[in-house]
Amino acid sequence: MSFEVSPIQLPAFDKNSFTIKVVIQNKGTSYIWDMPVDAYAKGLTISPSSRTITSLAPFEKKELMYEYSPENQFAN
Repeated sequence: MSFEVSPIQLPAFDKNSFTIKVVIQNKGTSYIWDMPVDAYAKGLTISPSSRTITSLAPFEKKELMYEYSPENQFAN
């Protein structure tokens, strides 16, 4: 299993959030079924924060797009 994260942060339409691409590749010789993928980071709101990859064939790649925004650290 390998994970690649795009280094470039792409601004989303509302300009208060960004989009990032994560590529997951099955480097094994067996199928993977119903694999949960959770994304979290301190100080960020990530959407969607949880996904399930229903199937991943040997050497197959899947691209996941996430939108994230900084949490308001000055909120009351």
